[in-house]
Amino acid sequence: MKSVITRVVASDTEKFAQLVRFHRQAFGLTQQRLADMAGVTRPAITRLESGAPSVRLDTALKVLDALGVEDLTYYTSEDADSDA
Repeated sequence: MKSVITRVVASDTEKFAQLVRFHRQAFGLTQQRLADMAGVTRPAITRLESGAPSVRLDTALKVLDALGVEDLTYYTSEDADSDA
C-alpha cells in the first residue's frame, strides 16, 4: 500500500503525530494493524501518535515506510519561520 502523498513536511512533534494518525485513519488501519505492518509494538504507535519525545527514529521510519511515506522533510517551527 502506497500513499499518494510522497512528501511530508512536519514542523513539530505534534504535527508529526497528527500526520501519522491522519494516514493511519485514512487507510482504515487500527493502531495494532499499523504496528504489525511496521514491525513495532502498538504502544510504540500510541507514543508516536501522542507526540511523545521518546520515540526512536528507527521506529518512526518503520511506521512511515509502512504508511508509504517515501520522503520526509522535517524541520522545527523556528526553521520554518526563518524560511519565510
